[in-house]
Amino acid sequence: MQQPTKRDFEELFQSDSVQAIQLPWFKFDRIGTSCAGEVVRLFKVPPRDGRKGSLAVVLKSYATHTIPVKPSKEDPNPSPIFVQQGEEMNVGVPDTQMHQQQLEGLEPGDLLQIKFADEKNTGKGNPAKIYEFRRKKMKKQEVISF
Repeated sequence: MQQPTKRDFEELFQSDSVQAIQLPWFKFDRIGTSCAGEVVRLFKVPPRDGRKGSLAVVLKSYATHTIPVKPSKEDPNPSPIFVQQGEEMNVGVPDTQMHQQQLEGLEPGDLLQIKFADEKNTGKGNPAKIYEFRRKKMKKQEVISF
């Protein structure tokens, strides 16, 4: 395999033929909303703008998901994003000790479902979202691709 050169990397940002990778973020917009798929990778999103960080999973979608898009001044009636079966999407949950434990040991190829199960009044304004995690460890030869 040939080693990439500095020029190869410079061309990534200068060429119109190279497409930027932008995965949509799944939104848990109401109780009962869920998503499921094959784990591609896990990562942490650092805190920013006074908000806490989050845990994120890239999932290869098990089914077609519709992701609502918030209206803006530029686009007051935006179209939703459709993630088709087999396409990848980001899914984020708050970075809490409980969520870390629920995602611990998860590996690429495992199956995961995350459901916005309920809300709990915290007495601090916005209610806390309660997530339910279901996972299935897949043996290397069982890994499925959509």
